[in-house]
Amino acid sequence: MKKNDIQKATFQRYLEASGIIRKLFGNIQLKDMNDIAVQRKIDEYATQYHSQLVNKSQNGTS
Repeated sequence: MKKNDIQKATFQRYLEASGIIRKLFGNIQLKDMNDIAVQRKIDEYATQYHSQLVNKSQNGTS
C-alpha cells in the first residue's frame, strides 16, 4: 500500500490494524491460516480487550 494513494486517516487505520494483525499472528503466512488458527487469535484478542475494558472501568477511566 502506498501512503500517497489514500487519505491520511485511512492510512493511519491501516497501520493500526496492521500492527494488531502482526502482533496476533506474527509471521504466519496466509497459506497457513485456517479457521481454527484465526478463531484462537480472535478469542485471545477479545479476552485481552475485555480485560482492558474491565480494568479501565474499575479505575474510573473511559
